Amino acid sequence: MRTQPFGASLRPLLPSWLKAAGICCLALLLSGCVWLRLLETKNQIAEFDQNFHVDSGEHFILHFHRPTLLSEDFTYLSGIEPTARQPLPNGKRNNYVFQKLNGTGDVTRAPAGDLVFELSFDNQDRLVSWDFSPVFLAIAPPAFLEASLRSLGSANIDQANQKVSADPAHLEKIADKLPPRSKVVAALGEPLEIVEKGGSLRYTYKFRLDGRAVDEDHEKNRIAVAKLYFDKQTDRLSKMSGRFAGLKLTINYRRFTKDEHEAGT
Repeated sequence: MRTQPFGASLRPLLPSWLKAAGICCLALLLSGCVWLRLLETKNQIAEFDQNFHVDSGEHFILHFHRPTLLSEDFTYLSGIEPTARQPLPNGKRNNYVFQKLNGTGDVTRAPAGDLVFELSFDNQDRLVSWDFSPVFLAIAPPAFLEASLRSLGSANIDQANQKVSADPAHLEKIADKLPPRSKVVAALGEPLEIVEKGGSLRYTYKFRLDGRAVDEDHEKNRIAVAKLYFDKQTDRLSKMSGRFAGLKLTINYRRFTKDEHEAGT
């Protein structure tokens, strides 16, 4: 009688539900690892100056001293692939390029260029730097972006809903003035929509990833939306809310300023 290896003879005996359960357990274990790495990164942010440093100029580059996050984590969490992958001498760089959309859904170029995130990884596939392009800095000025990142050290992570909420109350207030509306429009161009909301004007911009989603369910994550609020009295940026790669983000810039009521004066 012909014999088979033990593993080969066992597989046909496994019921389909057990195979499916095994796959689900594996997926849960893998996703759990992602959240553990996020939690470790959050704990590092609580001691920001020991674990990170920032290069800020035309670009804003966040450097990770103790890299933890992997390139696959970003694909898993966002459901989108990078626009381009570039090999580096000691790792690789993934570029995510979001192009501005006009009112008809066609690509149009913002005056300051595309919305670009460049993520560099070492030879162990760990994130070592994150480069934010000038377009993003137009809606998240460097001092406020750094303060927002620092605030994540005391954030609450809602794994079930994949949300992070942070309170910047413990941070030192920022003396920098918030940018005027004219400067933001000079970088991003005209918005898709302007709506008056109480004492603010809300400008809405949309961008689309130049790349693909991992499947049809994540196709919506290719669209990035930025809603910018300008104080009608000061005509300066006061708040940004949006969705980038499926992640909801809101920054109330006035909460970071020395005087919330005179942030734009």
